[in-house]
Amino acid sequence: MGQLRWCKIEQLDNRESKFWLDWILGYSDKTAVNAPVWLLAYCESGVTWGKYEAARWHLGSELFPDLCPRPTPTSLLEARIFWSEAEVLIWQARGCLRGRVLKDVTDGDLWTQPEDELRLLIAGKVLERRSSFSHVLAVTGQEQALPLIITPARSWPRLRVRNYFEVDETTGAIRVAATRLVEVL
Repeated sequence: MGQLRWCKIEQLDNRESKFWLDWILGYSDKTAVNAPVWLLAYCESGVTWGKYEAARWHLGSELFPDLCPRPTPTSLLEARIFWSEAEVLIWQARGCLRGRVLKDVTDGDLWTQPEDELRLLIAGKVLERRSSFSHVLAVTGQEQALPLIITPARSWPRLRVRNYFEVDETTGAIRVAATRLVEVL
């Protein structure tokens, strides 16, 4: 396949991946990221959302501990830390953490320019609101604590996803080669 355009991918080793996770858990400082920053963490026992604002992380596991697990190096399956310019993806790999950073760059042609799409997050009934989170129950029975206040006047939240394309130099076919989360709306 061809070279990926409009973005740059950097690999993260165990130490670098753990540094990002430590930032989420409040054990280290990371100041080079522009807020708002979002977190979507898949753990062995459930999903935890988070939002970085006012110089600290606000996690669903703090407000809804019975619903949302606290992401730790041993319980984490995958975490996406994302903001307007980039996404950090961390995952478990044979007992250690691995990851990658996908950043936007302006290097590409019109044919491979990224496209954003909006995806509906879990929707259904708001069971409870605490601080800046809403505990939501979907018609399927799925429950999550989303990092925003959902009111009757507000439409159901959506997730902006950015798709990056590449061109097969042999056939000319264009395909989605990478995807990242951008923001919660």
